[in-house]
Amino acid sequence: MLGVSIPIGYPCLRPLILRDSYSRHALYVLLLTFLCYTLYHASRKPISVVKGVLHAAEFSGDNAGDKSVGWKPFDQENWSQLIGGLEYIYLLVYAVSMVTSGYVAERINLRHFLAFGMLLSGLTNIAFGFAYYCGIHNYLYFFCVQVLSGVTQASGWPAVVTLMGNWWGKTRRGFIMGLWNAHTSVGNILGSLVAGYFADSDWGAAFAVPGIMLIVGGLVVYCTLIDRPERLQLPGRFTRPPHLSLPNSKSTVESSCLPKRPSSDRLEELPCQSNTTTTTKQAIGLCDALRLPNVLAYSILLFFAKLVSYTFLYWLPNYLVVVEPGTVTAEQAAQLSVLFDLGGIVGGILAGWLSDPKESDSDTMTIWRRAFMCSVMLSLAAPLLIAYQALASAGSTTSLVLLFCCGLTVNGPYALITTAVSADLGTQHALQGRARALATITAIIDGTGSLGAALGPFLTGILVPFGWSAVFLMLLTSDLLALTTSLWIVCRSRRSTVKPSFLDARLKYTTLRP
Repeated sequence: MLGVSIPIGYPCLRPLILRDSYSRHALYVLLLTFLCYTLYHASRKPISVVKGVLHAAEFSGDNAGDKSVGWKPFDQENWSQLIGGLEYIYLLVYAVSMVTSGYVAERINLRHFLAFGMLLSGLTNIAFGFAYYCGIHNYLYFFCVQVLSGVTQASGWPAVVTLMGNWWGKTRRGFIMGLWNAHTSVGNILGSLVAGYFADSDWGAAFAVPGIMLIVGGLVVYCTLIDRPERLQLPGRFTRPPHLSLPNSKSTVESSCLPKRPSSDRLEELPCQSNTTTTTKQAIGLCDALRLPNVLAYSILLFFAKLVSYTFLYWLPNYLVVVEPGTVTAEQAAQLSVLFDLGGIVGGILAGWLSDPKESDSDTMTIWRRAFMCSVMLSLAAPLLIAYQALASAGSTTSLVLLFCCGLTVNGPYALITTAVSADLGTQHALQGRARALATITAIIDGTGSLGAALGPFLTGILVPFGWSAVFLMLLTSDLLALTTSLWIVCRSRRSTVKPSFLDARLKYTTLRP
């Protein structure tokens, strides 16, 4: 028997596709988590696309029967503050919930956690779209839906990153996770196209359709996902093939989540072992995780980098409409904004590939490589932001090329930090393999970044009445602060030497005490 932790659909999937190959199982987890977070991001995109439909150029006293003049209460002169408030509360709740989400994900079955989160996230998306069909114009309703959405959406990131860490080792981590992280941009593109298709005629469907897709994805996760290799016991423990994990010669241990390497590419049964080895790996506490080297510094870096990225995510379609007033529709603006996300895909892959460490690199050198790559991209982003704002025209070739390059340099560091860097820090030498930390560290870093993601769109809503030049000044300032932080990490990592962490003795005591 496969055991109670095996999902209901797995016995059918295994003989048809997965068989007894570890690499097939790992690849399936990669593809499934890619799909999951693609759907998460697609469900976040509609509000940025339909905001041009929710407000109107000419204000009307009663718009219940005429969708062309806006939608109460967003058909007022303070529409940007109202929509900005919805975006801000969502991202603020998301950031706070992220830390709790990572703490919980470290301690329960990830299959249940992720599937349940996707189901609830889909329902909140559908609830926002119901306002169109039910004629709801109460701002408090939209506010409450956004709060619930922030809580449920926070379930995704710690879960999918931990799943990748459970199944994939350190070999070419930056490149593999750079490719995998394309789900962010693919999701934004999918969400833009779906929401753009419905925006002008039926904006409720722009929210409902991505919500339904998210629910279906959650059902697939619940029925087929194996959250870690140790679940596959007949009755022994399955192990990792050598080509999926390349040990660091200067590191004494790999991730505590990752099994040891076998001598073949097939799932192998080892002799039955006691579960004490697994259970003694305690989930790390929040305070201990914050004290690990570079966790706080990278969290601050992501705060500023994500501020810029999410401002583009939420406000770019509206900006493109403003640049060419009367000539660019909401659907066309959504399609043009895809270029920023395409640039983000390329940037994430390049950042991961170029920063991948050598076999002989220590943890400190790996961190230095990652930070140096962030510094290069952030230094290029500053002049590109200035050029794009100065030469912006929705249809010009120069503007479109600059938009692609902005996506590459802005989203490259963001993608690198939330994937490869989080995995590096969650499996670093300071842990000595004696604690589970990947979900917690991922949640801390991305949660801090999400505070910046909340602040950016909120400030944009306040600054828009003063002109878009003020918005771009904010973006430039944030980019320079992110660059300063990354340069600090570069200098600190270059000077530092590997020293025993305060956590070593603490974890050793926790592990060995009776």
